Amino acid sequence: MLKKILLLIVTLFVFNSSAFAIVDFGVYGGYSFAGNYSASGTSTSGPEYGVIGHYNDMVIPLLSYGIGGYYQYTKLDYSLLGSDNSLTKNTLGLDLYFQLELPIIHPFVRASTSIFESIKSEKEFFKSYAFGGGLAFSVFPFIELTTDYMYTRSKKGSETLKGHAIHLGARINI
Repeated sequence: MLKKILLLIVTLFVFNSSAFAIVDFGVYGGYSFAGNYSASGTSTSGPEYGVIGHYNDMVIPLLSYGIGGYYQYTKLDYSLLGSDNSLTKNTLGLDLYFQLELPIIHPFVRASTSIFESIKSEKEFFKSYAFGGGLAFSVFPFIELTTDYMYTRSKKGSETLKGHAIHLGARINI
């Protein structure tokens, strides 16, 4: 049994399933926690869902980058004067990531900025950004599972909406 496990581990490293791809597409979901909405001065939290896609290239061997776009839907809950409230945030923007192409596990850093954002049906342009990092795990050639942490900040007039989020997702590389 030990020989079979060792053979599997060696096979995974020799035949690395992290194939470089020209484009990738992914979906993710997660939870925004420990946020703050300056308009009410209260904490926010709630689910986030999104889709993402990139054009990919190599900087040097073992370091790739992707530049592309994303769409994210967030529904945040908060309390104001004893009553429960919620707001929705829809964001469409540009995304950039740098990833180490190691066998099986691929650490990455990611940054994004919004082109268009709607909070409580009020539209803003280029008023939001996010950055963070995570890990991608190759599970099959061209398929990766991802997990990341992202810090987000949106500005609407004098109001600021900040948040911390954890995401889980899947990406296909073509």
